[in-house]
Amino acid sequence: MSNHRRACVTHQKKIFHQLHLKSLSLKNNNNNISPTNNKITHANNLFSAWNTLQEKRVYSKRLGIEYTFKYQANGSKNVLLHGNHFMYRKRLDNFKHNYSHNPRMRKRQETRFKRHCRRIFRTNKSNPITSLDDRLVAGKRYHFLFLQSQFVNKPIKHLKYNKKSYLPNPQDYKFRVPFFSFSSSTRGRIICNVVENTSTIDDSATGSLSTVPETDTNLESSATSSFLTVNNFDPLPSTVTIPYV
Repeated sequence: MSNHRRACVTHQKKIFHQLHLKSLSLKNNNNNISPTNNKITHANNLFSAWNTLQEKRVYSKRLGIEYTFKYQANGSKNVLLHGNHFMYRKRLDNFKHNYSHNPRMRKRQETRFKRHCRRIFRTNKSNPITSLDDRLVAGKRYHFLFLQSQFVNKPIKHLKYNKKSYLPNPQDYKFRVPFFSFSSSTRGRIICNVVENTSTIDDSATGSLSTVPETDTNLESSATSSFLTVNNFDPLPSTVTIPYV
């Protein structure tokens, strides 16, 4: 690990319980202790990375690829229309190959990347994914990049908006929330969407409650009125007599 830290497999996770990896350079000179790695610290660091538009380049020497990712805040369309209450998501894009200059290492990297593609696209199965549209859907599902023009949005699932209310309440959160940093126009648009959605829901609920269910008598009367009736039919006139045998 970085910063010359060592631990066995059993106790390796203990390192990250109280110490935050990215806060090691911000140690206090007095006590030489890093800030506590809890949910509030993590959420505030994530908010800072989103608010300052930080972008990170990711390299994979094993696959010979690289791409960039940055944090994005979910807006009104994700939260209201799709029911997605996650605060943030990762945007993965700018994919490209970055093979090694060593021919032997380059060949290994190409082999590993092709193996990864075969596993995602089920090339060796009875129903392989062959079309480009289906491959893009599979890449989005498994968060896998294979084209330069492709991008994937990966939700961050451990930070969510509270479902108690349609609009976030500052008292429900002990950390910084992206909703309160939106511009006034964006927040106004979200509030308008919330009002429209709630009014639609209330109207539909009121309409469903106002309809009176049909009782048995109503059903019988409606069923009786829906059938046409005729007089009793007699094939023989009243003047004709039938002999008794």
